[in-house]
Amino acid sequence: MNTRLLQADSETLAPRSPFSRKAVRSLRTLLRATGVCLYHLGLARPIINLSPVRTRTLLYHAVEDQPGSHTAGLGMSISPEAFARHLDYYQQHYNILSMKDLVQGKVCPRTAVLTFDDGYASVGENAVPALEKRGIPATVYLIGKAVNGGMVWVNQLNHALNRHPQVTMNLINSLPGLANVARENVIHHVQTTFPPQMIEQLMMRLEQSLPPAANANQLFLTPDQIRELKTRGISFGFHSNDHYNLRLCSEQTLRQQLDSSGIDALLDSRTFAYPFGYCGDREADRLEARGFQKTMLVQEDTPHPRRSNLMRSEPVGRSAAQVFAQLEVEEPVMLWLRGALA
Repeated sequence: MNTRLLQADSETLAPRSPFSRKAVRSLRTLLRATGVCLYHLGLARPIINLSPVRTRTLLYHAVEDQPGSHTAGLGMSISPEAFARHLDYYQQHYNILSMKDLVQGKVCPRTAVLTFDDGYASVGENAVPALEKRGIPATVYLIGKAVNGGMVWVNQLNHALNRHPQVTMNLINSLPGLANVARENVIHHVQTTFPPQMIEQLMMRLEQSLPPAANANQLFLTPDQIRELKTRGISFGFHSNDHYNLRLCSEQTLRQQLDSSGIDALLDSRTFAYPFGYCGDREADRLEARGFQKTMLVQEDTPHPRRSNLMRSEPVGRSAAQVFAQLEVEEPVMLWLRGALA
């Protein structure tokens, strides 16, 4: 489970970093191994207590044993079994708050908050029962198009690459800017370079060239399911209408993407998760003007960080030791290095 495929490059320590990507990967591997050893030495709680005021905001996507063609390969699925182990670790070591509590300024040591992006149906099926069992609240960030029965372009393109690779790659390689892009880099290239108009043109070409996807309507939570989950400790925030890279949107398209009126009746958290984590001052200004109280990031990516920003970590390990190593050793050290080298 690793959405670095879809997010901004997290291998970079800082602009013009003297470290190569290979060196950064090696350093991360060393830090993870060190963290696992510290956990097994019984040092988890003392190390966590070194930063009691830091909020650990945790990011998940799909919770499923067998990812389907729309999610397989995106690196954003976690098995229900591994997810349950994560929850047990959080419950043992942190004070888990709801997003509402956090927005209202509730303070406690070792705070953790759980979030899910995109609104996959597997969250309701597999994650919520585990959360309910432990009395843990969470917030799900919804995509307007998905809630209203549409397919998000990332999943649509991923399905095409998984189920119809030859036809899809022939089409992609015939398009300007995609002639020499390898299959494994297609989605990252599209999300980082294509404005919304080009994405829609690509999706239209795919729909004309490929048969309809089966079971696509089961991928995301429906309005009825969302309303039911709201009675079970789950709150819902906004994740844009089409999951475009907001930095590549025109001013008019950005207004459309940040307009939550189409699903406002289902939202009960005035918070926002940036698609892919990409954001800048323009996007942050527009969200503040619309009254969003907190904004979810996946890396420190705004030119001028805001008090409303919440940095999120996406736990990728299967064991409690691996989650501890990532949250309490690897990521804090890498963040410190980025600041020191900036």
